[in-house]
Amino acid sequence: MRTSCPIARSSSLAPPAPPGVMRLISWQFLDGYPLGAKGVGEPGLVPTTPAILGAIRAAAGIRVDRVPATPDGVLAAIRAQEAS
Repeated sequence: MRTSCPIARSSSLAPPAPPGVMRLISWQFLDGYPLGAKGVGEPGLVPTTPAILGAIRAAAGIRVDRVPATPDGVLAAIRAQEAS
């Protein structure tokens, strides 16, 4: 198993982010949510699909416009591009 990633140490990448501060804030009800929590994890999902589709476009030279981008769907897009 690989334990290091040589790409991650490349100087061409952005510098590491500064340490963050986490504060727990407690309200009895936050906008009607009885646990006082809102979707904290969802913002990380927003760029995921475009990043994956962009990687497919860069690697295969095709533009996939349907999600999920399954292997069969990508292969169909490759064949459609070759046919045109």
